[in-house]
Amino acid sequence: MGYWAEFDAVNGLFRFTAEGRVTDEVLLEGITESRRFLASHPGVRGICDFSRVTEFDVSSEGIRGLARSESGAEADAVVIIVAPSDLMYGMSRMYSMLTEERRPNRHVVRTMEEAYELLGVTSPQFVRVVGSSG
Repeated sequence: MGYWAEFDAVNGLFRFTAEGRVTDEVLLEGITESRRFLASHPGVRGICDFSRVTEFDVSSEGIRGLARSESGAEADAVVIIVAPSDLMYGMSRMYSMLTEERRPNRHVVRTMEEAYELLGVTSPQFVRVVGSSG
C-alpha cells in the first residue's frame, strides 16, 4: 500500500514504516529513499518497521536484489528491522545474512520495543520526512 519515513533529531533516529501490502517495488522505492537519507546524515541510526504490513508480497529475488545493490555512505549505519511475522522475519534475516559483509550493522527483531531497547531509545519524537506512497 505504501510507506513513510520519519526522523527523530533528538535521538538521531530515522524510521521507515511500510504499511498494508508491500511488494518488491514498494520495498525497493522505500529502501532507496531510506538509504539516501541515512547517507546524507552520518551517524544516524535507522529502523525499518514492517509492523503495519498486512500482506508481504516480496520475493526472495527482490531481497537478493536489495542485498546486491550498491552500498553507499549508509552502509555503516546501524539499522534494526522490525519484522513481526514469520515470513517477514525470515526474509529480513535472509537480507541480513546476505549483506553482513557490506552492511554489518543490520539486526532483525520482532517488535518495536526490542528495536528501541537495542538502540537505547526510550521516548522517540518523530517528524515525517518522506510522504506516503501507494
